[in-house]
Amino acid sequence: MKTIKYLALTLVALLGMTSCSKDGNHQTIDDTYVSYVYASFSYASNYYSGDGTVNVKMKDGSYTITAKNAEWGEAVFENVKMGEQWEGAGTITVPARREIDEPKTYEAQISGTLNDIVITAPTLMNAGTVLHFYIGRIPGEKAAGTFSGTNSVNVGDQWTYTADIDYEITANEDGSINLTLPEYTLTGTEIGDLTLGGYTITGITFDVSRGAFYSDYGTQELTMHFKAVNGERTTMDDDYIISPTSHISIEPINKNGRQGVKVVNSFGLGRIVNGQFTTAMPFDLTATFEGAIQRAQ
Repeated sequence: MKTIKYLALTLVALLGMTSCSKDGNHQTIDDTYVSYVYASFSYASNYYSGDGTVNVKMKDGSYTITAKNAEWGEAVFENVKMGEQWEGAGTITVPARREIDEPKTYEAQISGTLNDIVITAPTLMNAGTVLHFYIGRIPGEKAAGTFSGTNSVNVGDQWTYTADIDYEITANEDGSINLTLPEYTLTGTEIGDLTLGGYTITGITFDVSRGAFYSDYGTQELTMHFKAVNGERTTMDDDYIISPTSHISIEPINKNGRQGVKVVNSFGLGRIVNGQFTTAMPFDLTATFEGAIQRAQ
């Protein structure tokens, strides 16, 4: 997949002169750009649909636009008029939702601006569907906010405990994000009541291959205060180093029609002994959080 080129795309649309090759007197363009996709339809608005691609082809001044997304399929528009606003008609073929179904094709129109390509299918999902293909990698602003949901902590693939908490995500100017995890308590575990302290992971960047923000954040040398109380006995109550192999992924999702995130945080706790990390727990932990921004009251 080619690197995103905002300037190149601008020139493609406005001048039809970028990334061109000449074949006799014929002028051609064939460029593909990564994107991220949001959809709106009868019962959801700004539904995050993962990444996609937009292919721009031009031959002898005639533009063909092909937009693809795993969830919504492939939309093809020929003889598109290019300018400050795009204009054209074509079709979108949506994958089968079930094995017994067949892919379906709907009439569609293309419009929008250079960085926000809008595909409208008036009969898709009955009342119509509008897809926005935003050229580029998803910026941090799309994942920022305070998210409320349930955090499920799996211990060594044997036990799972849950707590309702809030995650705070902030955006950086370079498109990366920071995640602040709160202190929370897991009650009634095999080793008593566990309190996991809060900490902040910074500079989490979007990974196109994963379709999520991702970081091997164990290299940030973070610490967590961890406390374990079993009955009247406190067995652990100290600051521990988060293991160097810890990693996290943050995927923007639609959560019941609202902006949401799915966070998968795999980590361990320990200490540095003789210059080496030594685990303080027999099992690694994997915390999976799904939450949404709360509606305004």
